[in-house]
Amino acid sequence: MSSGVRDLDAAYILGEVLGEGATARVVAALDRSTGARVAIKRLKPEYARDASQQARLLREARLVARLDHPNIVVVLAAGLDAAGSACVVMERIDGAPLGACWTALPEWREVEQVFSQVLSALDVAHTAGVVHRDLKPANVLVGRDGAGAPRAKLLDFGCAHLDGPEDDDLTGAERRVIGTPVYMSPEAATGDAAAEPAADLYGVGVMMWEVVSGAPPFVGASEAATIMAHLNQPLPPLRPRAGLEVPEGFEGWLARLLEKAPEARWPSASIALATLRALTNAVDSPAPTRRDAAPLPAITVSLARALSRIAGELSFGDVALAAAGLGFDAVALEIELERLVELGVLEVTRRGTFSFANDEAYRDAVALSDTGGDALQAGVWHVQLARCAFDATQWISARAHLGAALERFSLCDDPAWTAVVQVMLARAACASGDSAALDASLDAALAIDRRTPLRVNAWAAGLEALALQCAAAGDTVRAARVATIAATVRARRTPSG
Repeated sequence: MSSGVRDLDAAYILGEVLGEGATARVVAALDRSTGARVAIKRLKPEYARDASQQARLLREARLVARLDHPNIVVVLAAGLDAAGSACVVMERIDGAPLGACWTALPEWREVEQVFSQVLSALDVAHTAGVVHRDLKPANVLVGRDGAGAPRAKLLDFGCAHLDGPEDDDLTGAERRVIGTPVYMSPEAATGDAAAEPAADLYGVGVMMWEVVSGAPPFVGASEAATIMAHLNQPLPPLRPRAGLEVPEGFEGWLARLLEKAPEARWPSASIALATLRALTNAVDSPAPTRRDAAPLPAITVSLARALSRIAGELSFGDVALAAAGLGFDAVALEIELERLVELGVLEVTRRGTFSFANDEAYRDAVALSDTGGDALQAGVWHVQLARCAFDATQWISARAHLGAALERFSLCDDPAWTAVVQVMLARAACASGDSAALDASLDAALAIDRRTPLRVNAWAAGLEALALQCAAAGDTVRAARVATIAATVRARRTPSG
């Protein structure tokens, strides 16, 4: 984002008004030098010299500029124009507000695509500590991509909260009511914990209810009555519009977004997103069988993933020597890798290194297990998807799947898989250089092992993978410690673990 704005009249050909709020309006514009179509948000004349309003608009620009996501509006430049008024230059979005973007009744898959994009954008924002706080159809523009598929853009972060000391909180003091009553969460209506991601998830739920049924769940005769309905009225039955077929389980999914208590909603945008996609994918999927859902050998998958990532930079011979230096049987590891190739899970590249096939099989298994109510197996597949994210260094996605796995393992009280996930969190921390988080996750995993000594391959393999990763990062002291723990665990494992 450029830190300054040129003289608007000299730099842009200003066009029609695209929209406006209480203090600012957005106009279409054409960049004279490049021919690019842009949108310019500027304060209305009566607020143009208001220092507080200028600060708010420029704060919004800085905040959005730190969010890199295809479904969040792009800020190109911001600052004071030649007249001393604050303005922001943004990408021009060809589309209509959510709800008005379909000229005919949409199909479910288009509805799912749009809201998946919104949830994905919120996941990135929430991970960056940003809570939107004013989700409503006017702030979600929907257009079409080159293939004709819907493309949503989340915009207007003027009411957003940024978690952290750098936020000057120009949006108001604590407990101030912020948002639009029809789409406002109960806690936002009372000013309690309104700056939490759960408030955004509630807003998504209201918008989706409106798209599916044709009207929001709560609308009173006045703003006060609408707020009281959000606070006190139970959720009515969902009645989808005639001709719109929603997948089985959708009403329960949506009802969880609209729980009165924030802690009762989906734990995160990423988990809500994964579950929504699972519901949609399950529509055309066959019924699951236990054999279809059986996890791949955990030692093979975990060790091979660690080795294949390192082998992208080192020869396999060097990796084998490193493994031997940590006390692992390099020949046995090579045999395991060859077995994965035979199973079709790994493929050998032209350079002689190993890479994993696509993760569609894992995603299908997640959908089947989630919709089938098998919490343990769903958790296992979320672990496998997290490993796929590890391979692609997609740490946000990895953390989302690990969080989903922990949630499911807690339902079936499975200490072994919980420990495995904690070690994977430690590996993610190692990759990002966060030694404190690494130690915290490792200690949590070891505490489980102390309470109930674990004798499964996945636990030992996870520790071995962490040791290899620490060694590759040059952290030889921690690598040696983890390798010693892994050897102890490996020595007591059962052959069928």
